Amino acid sequence: MKLPAPYGNQDVPRLTECSFWLLLVCIVAISLISACTTSENNGVSDVAPARFELTELFRLGDELAGDTLLFGGIGDLVSVDRSGRIFVGEQQYPQIYVFTAEGDLLKTVGQEGSAPGEFQRLASIYTDFADTLYAFDSRLERISVFEPEGLELAYSFTVSQDSLGLPYWLVGVLDTGFLVTYDWPVSPGDVLTDRRLYVMRVDWEGEVIHPPIHYVPSAEWIVSPAGEEQFAIRNPFGREPVLRMDLAGRMYAGWTESINIKVIPPSGVLSDSITYPLTPIPLLRQEVEDYVKDSRDWYKNAVLSADLPANKPAIETFVVDDLERTWIKTISPSLTDTISKWLILDKERQLYGQITLPSHTDLITIRKGRAYAVDHSKGSTLIVYQVSESGT
Repeated sequence: MKLPAPYGNQDVPRLTECSFWLLLVCIVAISLISACTTSENNGVSDVAPARFELTELFRLGDELAGDTLLFGGIGDLVSVDRSGRIFVGEQQYPQIYVFTAEGDLLKTVGQEGSAPGEFQRLASIYTDFADTLYAFDSRLERISVFEPEGLELAYSFTVSQDSLGLPYWLVGVLDTGFLVTYDWPVSPGDVLTDRRLYVMRVDWEGEVIHPPIHYVPSAEWIVSPAGEEQFAIRNPFGREPVLRMDLAGRMYAGWTESINIKVIPPSGVLSDSITYPLTPIPLLRQEVEDYVKDSRDWYKNAVLSADLPANKPAIETFVVDDLERTWIKTISPSLTDTISKWLILDKERQLYGQITLPSHTDLITIRKGRAYAVDHSKGSTLIVYQVSESGT
């Protein structure tokens, strides 16, 4: 019996057994081709990432492990030179500890004070390709330079202020001078719109060279309105700038809103961007309330009444290793999560691997197969890992 044609009086061809199997083969072939094709997902490959393993070698400043040398606060004041010497800056009692590659204390550099070679507020430390140590003090607005061998003070100088702000942080050192960030401090009653953190060249005498080589949005704050109770606090759910420099002198500038990191060479001309798509994670009101429930009333009220973003930041921080790979700490889905995922993108900006670390642990620098991280759960403890890789 012949079924009527749907339109007009044309016969409908029958699906024979031969044509059925031909159609099935075509579908399978198309699926295989799609699976083997590299995605154009912001430069990210669909190839399964290599596996990394971080094996703890030793810790510094861990009271539970019996250490007698404890740090009052490290932040990201960690640097490693070519020989493996480890430099750890102390925030509470400003000085710099120098350890061997095995973790033995060699000496301390500087002390609290305002004389040459002394510190009041260590903001950043940096070792260059010749193992010279640089320390920037944001309160004294001074860079101190220590020679490589004995780490004695070679010279120091004041960094100039500028119409774009006050010197805030030392990003790194170039052949022509320094890269220093400039920003204005936040005060109660300030209008927090279009605030920027500028990266400026500073010459060897401390003079600022215009124009800025780059800028990123400043950290987000919560401030009291004019005339009310006075406070200015970092937004605990706000976005932050992240700046790093690799061994070739390229600066990596990011904003924790997303993975969209700009790469700026010493010339100051934007050369590349590192992007990777992440699904936004909503910021739930209950999470905010849980976060502030044990805080003082004024802080709790300030956060709960603030205009908070709808989503959490996409990332927390990132570092660039000596193989030009970018290690990115993504935000955890829940504030109660104890583990954070790190994505590793290679120098071609492809997804290369991933690791997980405790959420309270931040990688600070990675060199010669070792990763140096700060554990914030126990005051400040420095952890040194061996990085091993498989699956390549």
